[in-house]
Amino acid sequence: MNVIDQAQVRSATANDYEAVVKLLQSENLPAEDIPTGLCHFFVIEHNGNIVSVAGIEVYGQEGLLRSMVVDKHYRNQSLATTLLNKILGHAIDQGIARIYLITTTAEKYFAAKGFSVVHRTEVPSSISSSQEFSKLCPSTAIVMTRKT
Repeated sequence: MNVIDQAQVRSATANDYEAVVKLLQSENLPAEDIPTGLCHFFVIEHNGNIVSVAGIEVYGQEGLLRSMVVDKHYRNQSLATTLLNKILGHAIDQGIARIYLITTTAEKYFAAKGFSVVHRTEVPSSISSSQEFSKLCPSTAIVMTRKT
């Protein structure tokens, strides 16, 4: 049986903060600017453990996909796709028309999900001035976008 059949996809809470940071750090993803309340973040929980997380920073009609990660022991079980679909639905509910992301490792995955590479100069200032974009991710990271 697939883990996703036994897992719970839910909104993250402040009580999840330490587990979320630990999961992000385990994959060398930035966690310094993750909001402690985890507003607009979702997790997948399996057997009481957070095994996947993703969030979105909301900037009016644009959003920045943040911190999407699946614990290495739970990969290749559709958890990332499940979480991405949850985030995209949430983005639509929030009135977000376009989502951006920054990646150093997952370009092929996100391209298969409808994201396309965009030059950094084409990113709106609301996104490009975020800590993730301007300080935490390397300038060599790939920037991608898609409509919701």
